Amino acid sequence: RRAGTCTLTAVQDGDARWAAAQEQRSFVVAPAAPALLTTSVSADELQIGEHAVLSSSGGSGEGGISFEVVTGDAVCSVDGDDLAALTDGTCTVRARQAADTRYEANAAEVVTVTVLTPPPTTTTTTTTTPTTVPESTTTSTSTTTTTTSTSTTTTTSTTTTTVAPPPRPAMFTPFAAVRAADRRLRAGDVLRVQATGLAGRVPASGVGAVAVVVTVDGATAAGHLTAYPCGARPTTSMLNVTAGRSVTSSALVPVDPVSGQVCLVMSTTARVAVDVTGWTSVDGGHHPVGPARVIDTRPGARALRDVPRRVLTPGVTLRVPVTGLAGLTPRDGVGAVVVHVTTVNATGPGHLTVWACGPTPRTSSVNFTGAPAVANLAVVGVAPDSGEVCISTSRATHVLLDLTGWIEADRGFTPLAARRVVDTRPGTAAPAPVRGRIEPLRTVPVRLADLDGAVPAGRVRAIAVNVTVIGGATAGVVRLGACDGGGASAAVAFAAGQTVAGGAVLRIPAGDERWCITTTAAAHVVIDVSGWFDGGAPG
Repeated sequence: RRAGTCTLTAVQDGDARWAAAQEQRSFVVAPAAPALLTTSVSADELQIGEHAVLSSSGGSGEGGISFEVVTGDAVCSVDGDDLAALTDGTCTVRARQAADTRYEANAAEVVTVTVLTPPPTTTTTTTTTPTTVPESTTTSTSTTTTTTSTSTTTTTSTTTTTVAPPPRPAMFTPFAAVRAADRRLRAGDVLRVQATGLAGRVPASGVGAVAVVVTVDGATAAGHLTAYPCGARPTTSMLNVTAGRSVTSSALVPVDPVSGQVCLVMSTTARVAVDVTGWTSVDGGHHPVGPARVIDTRPGARALRDVPRRVLTPGVTLRVPVTGLAGLTPRDGVGAVVVHVTTVNATGPGHLTVWACGPTPRTSSVNFTGAPAVANLAVVGVAPDSGEVCISTSRATHVLLDLTGWIEADRGFTPLAARRVVDTRPGTAAPAPVRGRIEPLRTVPVRLADLDGAVPAGRVRAIAVNVTVIGGATAGVVRLGACDGGGASAAVAFAAGQTVAGGAVLRIPAGDERWCITTTAAAHVVIDVSGWFDGGAPG
């Protein structure tokens, strides 16, 4: 009935003369060879920036089907069934079917796609030709005299051909997670990760930043990790760790423009794993900078903005100007900022919220348990009238804000007043696919439709989220990712009973518009959405 090992046992009962006896024989049942699987593509010729739809037919069993670039990984990239043209050349793509209980894994025949550079824009041509034209005869009614004359005039013929501009590159291109590095680092060791030309997912040029999920295990002491575009090492942190605990965090890390690498360094010895989940285009409207420390409320600390050097207390809103930072952000045209916010020496468990000023949302950006430092990624809209973001806290704590990028207004990212779309705790008002803790190994899908029209159907490539895990029964990890099995775009590790949050940019596969939640230990999950990325548009 299925592949595996089958063991048969023969048993003979005993009688008055003979003792009972039994014998076992094992047989290996090999998986069957699957039927032919073929790959199809909606267009075998594309221009740079265009997309095609992949499909397959044939195959056998229930194994999931995915698509991959076989050759030409700098020419094309695959996200679910969406094939994107990156640079000119040719690429070959095939479907793969995973093995199941009856059939072997299956690799399809490949298809070839040609990517062409868009034709040049036709310019306006103007031709001027002098001609002699007879003037019309004019007759006056008051006399009988008719005067006829000739004159030389000039006519101009203009021919204009209008050609649409090439499609604007998408700001953010997400994909199924790719493991880029996994090694143990000693304190001070620099891990250089090649982020461009990566596994058919990231092109070799034109990349501003990469989205990463970093997991740190087995730290020998409390410390922090810094991620930066190589070069001079900043004093900022991406995540903070305590001895022996597993910690995960996400970031949009600027890429070194010369080497195409990003660098990571630990202040303590630990194992570091890096998964890349997407990239931003240098022409797409996202501008990676820094990292640069914008505020630090600790006495004597240095930062770009001067704020009161004391703990932020409940009921106080700290307004931070994030536009007009010399060499980092312009005064106008900033729609959102990409930041890491860190709490230090909190007086107890609580949460901190960062938002685009206005009414305070009932959501969180960072959750903390007390004195240990906690950092988290946030993509935050900027108040259009003042260029500020606002920060408030439920418990007294020092606050650090590090800037890693800014996003142009109206260029592919739409910030939202943080909206709660999942809250599994009983009695909460937020929509949710389940109430009660999500159990281990259960997959819970969540629909974009749960945002009540805040996100238009058919345009979303990714969403900016903050994931909070509450009341885990034991230590575990909550993972969020596309429901097509392409790996997690966000992961939040937690200890038993702990409340912890993680920010991320979450991939939404073309044509699906769902994401899925899984966990290794029973826990409540809360998800807040702070904005969405579209797929780029002409202009």
